[in-house]
Amino acid sequence: MTNILILGAGFGGINAALKLEEKLKNNPDIKITLIDRNNFHLFTPSLYEVATVYDLIENSFNQYLRGSVAVPIGEILKNKKINFIQSEIKEIKLKEKYILTGGGARLGFDYLVIALGGETEFYEIPGVRDYAFNFKSADDAIGIYKKIREIYRNYQKEKNNKTIKIAVIGGGFTGVELAAELGCCISNIIKNHKLSKSCTSIELFEAGPTILPAINEKARKIIEKKIEEEIVRIRVNSPVSEVGPDFIKINSDSATSRKRLGGTFDEQ
Repeated sequence: MTNILILGAGFGGINAALKLEEKLKNNPDIKITLIDRNNFHLFTPSLYEVATVYDLIENSFNQYLRGSVAVPIGEILKNKKINFIQSEIKEIKLKEKYILTGGGARLGFDYLVIALGGETEFYEIPGVRDYAFNFKSADDAIGIYKKIREIYRNYQKEKNNKTIKIAVIGGGFTGVELAAELGCCISNIIKNHKLSKSCTSIELFEAGPTILPAINEKARKIIEKKIEEEIVRIRVNSPVSEVGPDFIKINSDSATSRKRLGGTFDEQ
């Protein structure tokens, strides 16, 4: 029996398992095993929906989360000749060709696919790790969702006139999607709670000369116009050099400026 072991049920791991199963399913001497610490596949392109969902009652949130970004692995692998094990990976022994799981199991392999994903890159920017919200996991998205509601509940309760300032760092696809959906969500909050539109500013910071550099200029202009309609200000050529509890410091060619922000959401 030839054992193929795949570590991680993200896009890479799931794709590898399905493609291998498709090619090798008629070979009875092949065993494919997929291992992940979760029993669901996280559909990361939709994380912004969890962070910015507006028209939803609190007790429906967990159900919404499961349906929008957490796809049960059992559903993905239904009728497939793929064995799934839910477990942490404790140790990988490449030379000896086996792994150890968090539960103490020892699993041998003939071929190993490592698709365990990555970690957030902070680019050694001081303060990002301590003061910014990451945006990589379901827990990160839920944290933003809860913080938005906390900020506006406190704003209404305290009846202050300060501007709520929100920053998103990174003008790639994830940052643009998050900024746009935050704008839409907060516009709904402002409208339904009869708040002044000027109570909130959202700024999208991009170190380079344009957001979404991978797409063509015509499409980018349409996207820029659309998201700026949602109370979002785009700031290009604005590399962030430091993040504090209530400020972001930006390096520019001419000078280093400090912009103070309250209620900050930063995304890498």
